[in-house]
Amino acid sequence: MKKRKKPIRRIPLEPYNESLIITSDYPLLDYKLIKELTLENQDKYRIVFDACLLEKVTIQNNDFLRTEFIDCTFKNCDLSNNTFTSTSFIRCEFIDCKMIGSHIVECYLNDVLFSNCNLEYIDFANNKMKIVEMSKTNLKESNWFENMINGIEFKENDLSKANIYKNPFKELDISTCEIDSMRVDIGSIKNIEIASHQAEAFCHLLGLKVK
Repeated sequence: MKKRKKPIRRIPLEPYNESLIITSDYPLLDYKLIKELTLENQDKYRIVFDACLLEKVTIQNNDFLRTEFIDCTFKNCDLSNNTFTSTSFIRCEFIDCKMIGSHIVECYLNDVLFSNCNLEYIDFANNKMKIVEMSKTNLKESNWFENMINGIEFKENDLSKANIYKNPFKELDISTCEIDSMRVDIGSIKNIEIASHQAEAFCHLLGLKVK
């Protein structure tokens, strides 16, 4: 996989303490340091975050449409139970964040990192994903449906009971991941790398019995 591009930091960030609900025709927050604010219960909400650092921010139960996150870093944020549709995540990092039960559908993810996050029950469906890293992240019972993937890396993630269908992972290495009761189709696991102790579990996935 190609090296992931990190968020670009161009100028010092300006502290932002106002509402995250912006009603202008082109709602934009750029070069902002955003701490401990809340955005909840918005329907078909569109906003652009450009080169922002968000810390301990709560963004829950929103329906985002054509939103853009560009060169953003999220630290200790709660982004649970959101729906992101036709949204772009470009050069973004999620560190120690929660995104439990969120839906990421028909989105574009390019140069994105999830590190030590809780993404339990998350849905990734019909996305274009390019250079995505997931490290020490909880992906229990996550759903992966028909994503176009060009470069993804898993390190020490928990994929227990995950559902994976029609994802071209190609040479993905999941040897450090927990895969207990994972469900996956044959096309998605073609040419992936596994550890020897995972071989029996994959035989079971393929309907083979090991004596």
